[in-house]
Amino acid sequence: MIDKKVDLIFKEETYKLRGILFDVHNKLSSVQKEEAYGNALEVVFKKLAIPYAREKEIALDFDGENIGRLYLDFIVWDQIGLELKAKKFLTQEDFRQSLRYLEALKLPLILLVNFRSQKLIIKRIINAKYQSHQR
Repeated sequence: MIDKKVDLIFKEETYKLRGILFDVHNKLSSVQKEEAYGNALEVVFKKLAIPYAREKEIALDFDGENIGRLYLDFIVWDQIGLELKAKKFLTQEDFRQSLRYLEALKLPLILLVNFRSQKLIIKRIINAKYQSHQR
């Protein structure tokens, strides 16, 4: 028999985050703008004393020159990125954007979250370069 048990990175933390995300979605429904969901999450993070950074700026450099900036919605516990969306459906570009954040910030995990759909959508995007022994 094959053991199908999966060893998820940051299992407890993402379980807690998923609960928070579902709570925010249930209270605000699926009709708000992305900023409202971010503001609500910030309120919850403060209440629960969860360490976070909002709108984390990522500088893009090329040959020592700054060529632009990216902004990740949240970094929680200095380890998990949250990229929030409020749109009908997620696109490949949303996934590519999350991959850019993973690479630039060297984060092990990003949760790509879409609040606009009737059911909350949460996608785990894992950094392939993250070593399991770093947990």
